[in-house]
Amino acid sequence: MRDAGITPDGGPIRLLTMPRMLGFAFNPVSLFFCHRRDGTLVAVHYEVNNTFGERHGYFLPVAGGGAAGQPVHQACAKAFHVSPFIGMAMDYAFRIVPPAARLAVAITGSDAAGPLIAAVFSARRRVLSDRALALAFVSYPLLTLKVVAGILWEALLLWLKGIGLHEHPTAPTNAVTVVAVSGA
Repeated sequence: MRDAGITPDGGPIRLLTMPRMLGFAFNPVSLFFCHRRDGTLVAVHYEVNNTFGERHGYFLPVAGGGAAGQPVHQACAKAFHVSPFIGMAMDYAFRIVPPAARLAVAITGSDAAGPLIAAVFSARRRVLSDRALALAFVSYPLLTLKVVAGILWEALLLWLKGIGLHEHPTAPTNAVTVVAVSGA
């Protein structure tokens, strides 16, 4: 947070991620919502994993205070190789409705020609109980395996269509790309 020009005050950090199921976990992206003690959202840390076993973070401050339930817009340049079908000359745009009664996350990756990829997730808050956890496990026992299988299936379809491959660049030297607060 200090690298981004934010002074931490001991506020909570809340994580949105895929759960480990039957000992297996794969999180294409995990979000850490960084708050002040008064509950104001001050930053979001996007932790991105690729299928090559690599990880990189993007730490972006929230402009204007991030009130609960209000959309947050953030952007940064791509610094981490995720897919052999998409080059590095790309920017990410994030639109988030931070966790409250509802949550929404939309991520768009665009190059000079326009959008290349979009991912959207939305949810509503539910009570976390033993019953709810058991029901989720029974309903989605192989959820993380399904995510990896879906990624690999889509990659196969792109490869069969003849989409060109981009070389796997070396990983960034910094584990986290930090976007500083404007004027910091």
